[in-house]
Formats: sequence, C-alpha cells, structure tokens
Amino acid sequence: MLNRIRQSKSESTGLKAAGFTIIEVMIVLAIAGIIMAIVFLAIPAIQRSNRNTQRKSDASRLGGLVAEYSGNNNGTLPANVAAALNTPTWAYFATASVTLNAAPATVPTAPTSDQMVLITAWTCGATPTAAPVAGTARQSAVWYGVEPSGTQCLSQ
Repeated sequence: MLNRIRQSKSESTGLKAAGFTIIEVMIVLAIAGIIMAIVFLAIPAIQRSNRNTQRKSDASRLGGLVAEYSGNNNGTLPANVAAALNTPTWAYFATASVTLNAAPATVPTAPTSDQMVLITAWTCGATPTAAPVAGTARQSAVWYGVEPSGTQCLSQ
C-alpha cells in the first residue's frame, strides 16, 4: 500500500525527467561548431593538394610524351610545341599553359602555379624543387608551378 501511495504521488507532481537542459544543448552545438570549423579549414588544403597532384600527373604525362617523341624521331626533341601538338596524343596540352623553351641560353622564368615549361637540352637540378640546369642535347625537363608558391622539376 505504501508503494501505491508513493507511485501516485510521483505521478501527480510530474517529477519525471524529460528532454535536455539548455546547457547540454549548448555543449552539443559548441562541439558541432568546432568540428565544422576544422572541416572548413581543411577543405582548401585538400583542394590545393589535389591540384598539385594533377599538375604532377600532367608533367609526368608530358615528360612521357617527350620521351615517346624522342624515341620516334631518332632521339631528337620537339623543336616547338605547335609541331608536337598536331599529333593526337599531345592534343590535351594544346589548351594547357605549356610553353617550350628549346635549348635556352639561360634559365627561363619560373612558372606560376598554372604554367608548365618544357625545356630541351636542360635537366633538373639536384632536388625536384631546384631550378633546371643545362644538360645535353638529348635531355629535357618539365618545370611546373605548384601551390602555394613553388616549382617542381621533372627530368626525362
């Protein structure tokens, strides 16, 4: 009987706990805000990394095409991009910002992040980030810009 009295008393006073307190809701919102801030700060870095990976892939592809051109033409390198771009395999680079410096006397201007330079008779420096150096007549280098403000070199 005593249990029935207690049970009816708790039902009549409405002491059941339901819902969340405002403090709990604020804590959850603060944590969600921190997570969103971290994600939004990471997205530009991920996009920059993806663009740099695509540039490296394009440079490797261009280097491979130069090697193929050289193999098909008794070891000579393309004299100009226009002649090479007339072939279907080079058509991708017709719209890209690719310039050709055939055996320049001095180091060409460093490319920006949206440019690629094919340099014949030159090779890459000691490290991939170093500027190209003079090489033999059968060597070539693809020098391309990367973000945020650097360059990479790929020798063939």
